[in-house]
Amino acid sequence: MRRRRTQRRREAGPAAARGPALAAYTLCALALGALTGLLLRRQLPALGASLALTVALGQAMAAVRARFWPTATLHDGQHLSPHAWQPSGHGPAYHPASHFWPIHLVETGVVVTLAALATAAAFAVLRRRTA
Repeated sequence: MRRRRTQRRREAGPAAARGPALAAYTLCALALGALTGLLLRRQLPALGASLALTVALGQAMAAVRARFWPTATLHDGQHLSPHAWQPSGHGPAYHPASHFWPIHLVETGVVVTLAALATAAAFAVLRRRTA
């Protein structure tokens, strides 16, 4: 059981549900909700669209998270630490535990940038409609 849990943790990588990324995802979801609400002008379709966009963003970030920071490589005779994260399909490449925060902060920066873009787009739509 412990081995299976450790293997799952290695494949899952850093979770977005902790640290500053959680606040970034929340702000991005709020900005996407405001933008879709302004564009669709209907509450429930906007809610569904913003939920779908937020889930798609989370899935996309999980797919590219391993590429945010250079990986280390296992050499002959080395064993993977139980705290290391090995992206699936990368062979001997892995992320040691020390890569967690740099990867997490890069992901936070990307999500905050997307939130700022969605906010700017929402203000542009609002300005166009009220002018």
